[in-house]
Amino acid sequence: MRTSGSISGASTVGGVVGYLYGTISDSYSDADVMANAGRQAGGIAGIAGRGSITQRVYATGVVEVASNQNAGGVVGYTYATTTVVQSVALNSAVTASSHAGRVAAREFGTEHATFADNLAVDSLVITGQTVTDEGRQTRNGETISADAAGQQSTYDGIGWDFSTVWAWDAETSRPVLINAR
Repeated sequence: MRTSGSISGASTVGGVVGYLYGTISDSYSDADVMANAGRQAGGIAGIAGRGSITQRVYATGVVEVASNQNAGGVVGYTYATTTVVQSVALNSAVTASSHAGRVAAREFGTEHATFADNLAVDSLVITGQTVTDEGRQTRNGETISADAAGQQSTYDGIGWDFSTVWAWDAETSRPVLINAR
């Protein structure tokens, strides 16, 4: 799935889905996302609910929660049984009053979601960041350069399938879905 344009709502807004209850994989969003009266906005999902899986996705749009918390480049809010893997935050900016994150913004209470092989471009401007840990297994992902973000080998390195699912678009220097060209 691919989305683009501008997506806004009061709360729990995502570039693909507001509240994810299942699995979203092999998708991307170029949409700007805005929660304008509440919390939770993400480049892909506003909230990744309990037991949900977000896998092999990327987001490029600006993500903002107006005067409130929980904005994430990929996911705005997670739970202990949430999984976010092989995802890439290519956003230009992520903004919240607090709890802004490059890949995911916030985890519920003391719960910890599962994060693995996530990346974030170094040019992403983040406002309201609360947790600053970096690495493939963190809410902020591993920092990659804009040059690395524009190379197919970066996505191959985290397990993306360029034989049956994704194709490399030389014009945009990004992956595109084979069936969405």
